[in-house]
Amino acid sequence: MSVDSAKPTPVAVGLQRVADTYLDIMGLGRIVSEIHTQGRLVNKTTRYPAVVLNANELTSLRALIAYVAHQSGATGFSVARQVTELFGVTDITRLPSEHFDAALRYLVDCIEGE
Repeated sequence: MSVDSAKPTPVAVGLQRVADTYLDIMGLGRIVSEIHTQGRLVNKTTRYPAVVLNANELTSLRALIAYVAHQSGATGFSVARQVTELFGVTDITRLPSEHFDAALRYLVDCIEGE
């Protein structure tokens, strides 16, 4: 009777699943999988959708969009469209929260650029 050393045990498989789930929850799963892919970084997507803006972030962003529109004489829709096109989303409510700071900086730069 030979033992196949390449085949992981059920316990090892279970522990790997727990570790992968924890890393995905913490947002590190993508980074770890990129590092493990042939020792170099490869662009991969995560299994979970990005976390979108919460209510406070969305309110702040909408207020700044309205302010930029008022200051520039444009419509709020056109300013919001610029932001959504810049970040590749269909609607401002779908903006990932990791891009919130960058969106604010973009809008502030729009004000300062006038």
